[in-house]
Amino acid sequence: MSKSLQHTPSTESVAPLPLRDGLASNQQSEDPFNPFSLDDAQRNTHATRNSQSHPFRYAHIAHYLGVSQDSVRRYSSLGCLQERIRSNINNCVQSLAERLPSHDAAFIRANASANRSHYLTSRGLPADAIDELVKLYEIADELEWTDPELNDIPAGHTLGEAFMAAWMPYRFWNEFMECSSMPETCWMSKAQAALAYRVSEHGLYDHAQPTCGRPLTTMTLGRHRLYRIDELNRRFQKR
Repeated sequence: MSKSLQHTPSTESVAPLPLRDGLASNQQSEDPFNPFSLDDAQRNTHATRNSQSHPFRYAHIAHYLGVSQDSVRRYSSLGCLQERIRSNINNCVQSLAERLPSHDAAFIRANASANRSHYLTSRGLPADAIDELVKLYEIADELEWTDPELNDIPAGHTLGEAFMAAWMPYRFWNEFMECSSMPETCWMSKAQAALAYRVSEHGLYDHAQPTCGRPLTTMTLGRHRLYRIDELNRRFQKR
């Protein structure tokens, strides 16, 4: 799955969506491949923990991204994830609408939010981009709480998918969710990459532009710009 579209910001807002059937309880089941699910020991102690401190839910993703657990914690509050996911939905809708002669964003939004993908593919829109948008809407649904008290629960205890939907490029969602423990860090910050490889930060920026033959993949986590380590290894010589 490769996300080839270049998303542009949109001023459209995403209205809150009703919960789908079966999501009203907002319960997170244990999943060995979900870095945010709870094992038995964690579940037993969860009720007595301070709701602001859950180190186990940050360890896996911090290692995968090559950033500190504090950085992951800072950008994974429920409100932050909801805002980012809504922004990503807007960007996807806008990008797909630009491919239609009518530029009908309402048509795309209505069918993607209702999981009517066939109406979108029939218009010749790319399947991967449609699949991403439908999944973003599903995750947005799951984060629309009906019980106000649930807003105090750290978002990672409900859906690990919410973090990847908010911050990660779509083509790396499966990689993240399928790995319960990563043998090595997969991402590196811009500053770390400049130190580890024979390249300046400006050079990294140039290599990540679409005009470059094979642009480096980047993503941002708050104020951190991250690069794929495997791509850096192929492109540059390590110091």
